[in-house]
Amino acid sequence: MSVTGPSANITAIERLSELELQKGIIGEASWHHRYKDSCYIYIGGLDKRMTEGDIVIVFSQFGDPIDVYLKRDKKTGASMGYCFLGYRDQRSTILAVDNFNGSSLLGRRIRVDHVLDYKPPVEYEDEVDDDGNKIPKEYVPTGAEGQGIDKFYVTSSEAALRDAYRHKPARQVDPYEGMDQDERWALEFDKSLRKAEATTTEDRERSGSHASHSADRRSDTSRERHRRHESRHRRRNRSRSRS
Repeated sequence: MSVTGPSANITAIERLSELELQKGIIGEASWHHRYKDSCYIYIGGLDKRMTEGDIVIVFSQFGDPIDVYLKRDKKTGASMGYCFLGYRDQRSTILAVDNFNGSSLLGRRIRVDHVLDYKPPVEYEDEVDDDGNKIPKEYVPTGAEGQGIDKFYVTSSEAALRDAYRHKPARQVDPYEGMDQDERWALEFDKSLRKAEATTTEDRERSGSHASHSADRRSDTSRERHRRHESRHRRRNRSRSRS
């Protein structure tokens, strides 16, 4: 399939997939088999507001994207409405083509097709070689959001969403959430019983402590009286012995 063909290719791809499904064609007999060595797909007809992160969110349901190249205007940086996406597992390309081609995304009918020989964008080093020619940089898959494999939240929109979630105040849990009137009454009744039991226990502890203090005071008073009685008795005996 050509990635630059007319939009009629959407219908042609749909017919191929439907025919294989009806006849149970799989393996080497499948039209997908031609692309068994390519993990890239072409996605066209995209809403120009979509970013690399948006595209990955949609297409990651059928595999793990490791590269995405959204074609942008070199001067303005605006999306041109199509991209190339690479999966970690080549089999994910089959699922993406069969399920996404011809589907509606943000009100636009998109085209999803295999790419037989993906040619990555060419970038050059600042230096030139001995002959004065530009030196092409080695191409490295850019990852899900265009900033490297396994890197996330690197686009401005994704970072803003992450920061907003981080600073979101914790939701207060309502203890009555999901309860009907009878269940709420039962919960309140149970709380009142526990409160009453706690109050009774506290009163008992206070009462026991007060009784202990009273007994101690009575014991101290009795001992003081005994000492006074003995003191008077000794004074009387000394007085009698003198006389």
